[in-house]
Parts: sequence; C-alpha cells; structure tokens
Amino acid sequence: MRKYSESWKSVIDSVRYGESWSGNERNCFYLNNNGQRFIDISYLSGLDFNDDGRGIGITDWDADGDLDLIYRNRSAPRIRIINNKFKESPNSILLKLQGVTCNRDAIGSRVELISGDRKIMRSVKAGEMFLSQSTKWLHFGLSSKEYPEKIIVYWNGGEKEEFSGFNSNGRYTLVEGKGVATHAEQLKPDRNVKEVELKVKKQIFSNHVFLPVKVPFPVISYRGPDARTKPVDLYGGPLILNLWESKNNVSVDELSYIKKEGVNFRKYGINCLSLSVDNIENAGNAYEVIEEIDYKNKWGFIDKGSMERIERWLNKLFDRHDDITFPLSFLVDSTGKCTAIFKGSIKGLAPVDLIDHINMNPLDRWHFAPPLKGSWFTFPPDKKYVRSVVVD
Repeated sequence: MRKYSESWKSVIDSVRYGESWSGNERNCFYLNNNGQRFIDISYLSGLDFNDDGRGIGITDWDADGDLDLIYRNRSAPRIRIINNKFKESPNSILLKLQGVTCNRDAIGSRVELISGDRKIMRSVKAGEMFLSQSTKWLHFGLSSKEYPEKIIVYWNGGEKEEFSGFNSNGRYTLVEGKGVATHAEQLKPDRNVKEVELKVKKQIFSNHVFLPVKVPFPVISYRGPDARTKPVDLYGGPLILNLWESKNNVSVDELSYIKKEGVNFRKYGINCLSLSVDNIENAGNAYEVIEEIDYKNKWGFIDKGSMERIERWLNKLFDRHDDITFPLSFLVDSTGKCTAIFKGSIKGLAPVDLIDHINMNPLDRWHFAPPLKGSWFTFPPDKKYVRSVVVD
C-alpha cells in the first residue's frame, strides 16, 4: 500500500511540474463509415486538441437540431464548448422519455427508429465515459429523404410500446403508456446561455496574478547591504517585495522602474523592498547594479531558507509547480497578507491601482481575480481555511 501511495504521489508531482497526465496524446475523433469501419478524422475535424482531457458531454447545446460537444479538461481551458455550425445539417428528431411504471427518467430504456431499411437504436443512460453525463434527449439524425416510419420504445422493465405522431423534424416527449408523441417546447435563442456583464472590471495582465482572497505571506528574513540579518516587515504598511537577479536584464530594468516610481509609491504609502537572489559568489554583481542605477529604496539579499519558504508557499497556492523566474514581486497589505503576485514586471499598474486592489471588498476581489470572462458561482472561503492551506 505504501508503494502504491508513493507511486501516485510521484505521478501527481510530475503533472504539477508540467508533465502531461495523458502523455501529450492529442484528442481523437473517429467517423463511423456506415458501420463498416471507423475513419480517423481527428486532424481534419479540428478536434485533435492537445489537452489533458477528462470527460466529454454530447448535447444539442444551441437547440438547432444537431449535436454539440462539451469537453472537460484537467488543464486549461478547463471547459471547451464545440458548437456544431454545419449549415447543411440533415433532419433530426430528439426524443425525451418519461417513465410511469419504470423510473421517471426512463434510465435503461431503448428506442428503435425505423426508416425504410434503416434501423437506428438509442439508449437512455445515467452516465457514459469517464466522469461524463450527456443529455438524456435521444438524438436521431436523418437525411432529407428519410422519415420516421415507426418508433418503438423498449421501456426499462420489459414493456414494448410503439408511438405515433411524428414529423421528420422536431423535439418530442414520449410518456410511458400514452402511445402518442407530444411536441416539446422548442428552445428559443434568448433562452440560451448568455455572457453576463460584470460590474467589477476584470484583470487583463496574464503575468499579473491577482489573488481571489488575501493570503498570509510567509515570515521571511534577509541580509542587508551591511551584512546584518533582518526580518521583512510585513506589517509596516503596503509593501512591494521584489525578488531580482543581477545577471537578469529584466530584473535590472524592473529595479530601475521601481526607482523611477519611488516618489509615487511613497505618495500612496507603499514601501518597496528589493531582495537579490544572488548567492554569496555573485553578491558583488548585485552591489554593482545597485550602485550603477543609484537605487535608493531598501534592498538586500534573501537567504536560502526564506526563498524555500516562498517556494513552498507558491506551490500550495498553485497546482502547477513551475520553476521560479525573476523578477518576481508580491503586493502585501499592512496585515501581512498577499493580494497579488507579479511574474515579470509590475509595469502597467499605477500605485493608486495597487491601493485600490488592496482595499477591495472580499466579494469584488473574488470576482475580479479570474482572468476570464464570467464570475464564480461560490463565495470566498473563510480566513481560517485560507490560513490552514498556506501556513507551514
């Protein structure tokens, strides 16, 4: 049992560090060639996504008579809706079964549609494929010349019943024991899912991670230019904690930017602390950079233990454990809680924007954070839970 658990941990750790759970296998899509064989049209269909797929649902999403696909992935995008826009779709009949003596959803029942020499069989299922549930509407695709001559339902329980009252197109409800199909209400376009315009402006920078909740930042220390070890003051007001590397040009540019904006940061009460990640052998390079750009804000060197605590903290926040790159900055409020992470430069945000973000109410912060359109359907977790996740 221990080896089994360790094996699973190894697999999960590999995925967190960027490996593919599915071995980078692309999605496959096969065409049924009249029951003779399946033809691989994955590339031609455009459905050969390189996603870590987990489930798929099949339904007439937009109520136009043809079937659409909904993918559920482990990796982003977590949901893909593939809308079938084929303009020359043939006729189709969609049937919804309603049990009376059998279960109401008619799970386990089968429907046979006969048109000329062709027989099509569909079954009502409670689940299909891994972690997937498609619509309970049974879809029968017909050519422009085909007509449902006979529809027979084999109800779960053994009863056989033939239904009448069909045209070549449409949605129908079949109630056990009635024998006659009832036209179902056709969904109208205005009843389909629409995008909802949020009152809260969304974040737009992919390298700026605005956290959905305030998260306690780890207690860390650093070595100042005078070689004295000091704790990072997480409670002395809003803080931009910047981690940089002397041989990294982007890091040096970021230091110059922070220096240039120093007056504006101080105007809004934002402190800046820049900590070099250079080891003792390269410390001289850091001193040279600071002297060359005439950097006036507080700075120093982060110690190995503090860097490891930050790395563990990031790994608890994000399921994907990427290697840390620099510059890397954190926006911490006056209570020691991080509200944003900047991978790369913090350029593009004015100091007033940072203060506004720190002062957001919890619900606005919750909806502001996702970099995609839409909003959460849940409420923010409580502070005790957040603390339990990230505190060592």
